[in-house]
Amino acid sequence: METPRMKSWRSLIAWLRPAQAPFPESETRTSQADASGWPLRLRLLLSVLFALSPIAIASVMQAFIRANDDTADVHERLVQTALAASTQEENMLAAGEQILRALANIPRVRDASVGCSADLRDTLRGLKFFTNIARIDARGRVACAAINKAQGLSMATLPIWKVVRSAPDIIVTSHLTSSVSHRPVLALFLPMR
Repeated sequence: METPRMKSWRSLIAWLRPAQAPFPESETRTSQADASGWPLRLRLLLSVLFALSPIAIASVMQAFIRANDDTADVHERLVQTALAASTQEENMLAAGEQILRALANIPRVRDASVGCSADLRDTLRGLKFFTNIARIDARGRVACAAINKAQGLSMATLPIWKVVRSAPDIIVTSHLTSSVSHRPVLALFLPMR
């Protein structure tokens, strides 16, 4: 008895596939391109890009608008924070200005006569945020002061003195080091005319 011949696996499954006739090379090229010569994939890609471009442009514009709005919001918050932080200092400066204007109307302080230093000392007792109050004459010398060590000192050597002499109203300086208290201070000058 003779054994039947075995067929390979490939020849067993080959009958499941339909037979395909090979295309000539020229037919393959024409089937992948239309009459204009553009491949199908490229046409599909360009169609999708063209369809999505308005959405992409709108998204970019919206991002720029949002960034501008966020910048404006941050700026507004910074301004509000700065105002809230400076309120106490503004109140101190406004109070200092009012005190200087009130002292300028007292005849003994205005004339730098006897009793001027006593009036300034009495005023300084109730003020915690003032280190000294002084009346300076036209030459820049301290005529009277709440702290006796300050009397006779010359302010004419300070660079701010020229500005104070020609100022029409109150002047607030930047940080100075007080020659009396040896601490950083802000000086308020009220020219008396």
